[in-house]
Amino acid sequence: MLTCECKRGFRRIQNGSPYMLCTGNSSWENKCQCVSSYPGNTGKQVTPQPEEQKEGKNTEMQSQFQPVDQVNLPGQCREPPAWEHEDTKRTYHFMVGQALYYQCIQGYKALRSGPFKSVCKMIGGKTRWTQPHLTCLDENEPHPFSGRWLLSWVHSLALSLWLTRVGFLT
Repeated sequence: MLTCECKRGFRRIQNGSPYMLCTGNSSWENKCQCVSSYPGNTGKQVTPQPEEQKEGKNTEMQSQFQPVDQVNLPGQCREPPAWEHEDTKRTYHFMVGQALYYQCIQGYKALRSGPFKSVCKMIGGKTRWTQPHLTCLDENEPHPFSGRWLLSWVHSLALSLWLTRVGFLT
């Protein structure tokens, strides 16, 4: 689930959905729409253009957060399309049972074969992410623990910081 947030000076349309939801058939339900908050400024109601969604064009917002080589898993939603006047920070919400898939960034290789996933679980009354058990090795380095992780569909640093801040990761 992705919270629909608008940049400063804009707000969600009245009766607009506060979130987008991955339907499980590789598409997103609901559309985020922002309009101007200032009286007298009619501001246009905006949604992603259908041709942008169909042609897979990346907006500036998506280019910052969407790796070029996303893992395309059946039933999984890719990063949703950006909407005009979208806030610069996206807020995702995960449910118990949802999984995130990881892969090594370019220039690194996995020590063993995958898939490498982390599952949101309820443990001792708290939500926790399981470890994906991914070790990435620098293709140019002989030592075994020089790797880094890359989340397959979300900018990993931002997500890791967010998950740590809200108590998902310890």
